[in-house]
Amino acid sequence: MRNRSIAARLVRALFALATLIALLAGVPAVLLGIGVLPDHLPGIDEITAALTSPDSGQLFLGAVTLIGWYGYLSFVISVVLETGAPRRPRPAPPRPRRRGCPPHPPRPGGGRRG
Repeated sequence: MRNRSIAARLVRALFALATLIALLAGVPAVLLGIGVLPDHLPGIDEITAALTSPDSGQLFLGAVTLIGWYGYLSFVISVVLETGAPRRPRPAPPRPRRRGCPPHPPRPGGGRRG
């Protein structure tokens, strides 16, 4: 790791904090401002009518909005968990390896030496 001055580290930390706050506040603002969500939970008849009638794009925008809220929720959960991670006295659990993958990346040249 390179030596960085305290001022450079402080500027970097403040920039990261500002970015995090902008994401945590900006994404819901965009989803509420542009997104399309129903004002009530639709019944089976309304769902059937929406899927069988011609669409003006509202159904697609509603689906994109729901996917956006799901992504935002998973991001917030990750931020909350990672915020508390440095306070835990134990190390992070090891990541599981995928089956069939070598434990280390192969070396150039097929791993041969000489």
